[in-house]
Amino acid sequence: MITQTRGKLAFPIADPGQQSLKNITQLVHVFRVLVHPNTTAQFSPPLPDKPSIAVLPFQNTSGDPVQDYFSIGMVEEVITALGRIRWLFVIAKFDLHL
Repeated sequence: MITQTRGKLAFPIADPGQQSLKNITQLVHVFRVLVHPNTTAQFSPPLPDKPSIAVLPFQNTSGDPVQDYFSIGMVEEVITALGRIRWLFVIAKFDLHL
């Protein structure tokens, strides 16, 4: 399997083979990206050349857990509405702990 990627990637990889992972009953074939400790590896996409806005989750202050769905829905609506503005880059990251 590792021979299929040789010379095609900009970084070296290792093939430790089949590994046992927590909460998975079957063995999983694992590959490891080899990065030198002194190297700053950047696997993030380039930044956009337009204004950016981050959308954070609303906090449910009512104490009613049913209202969590309302808060999440409002955040999704805000993200969708801002996403329609072509000259704006929308950053949306929120955790769904329901």
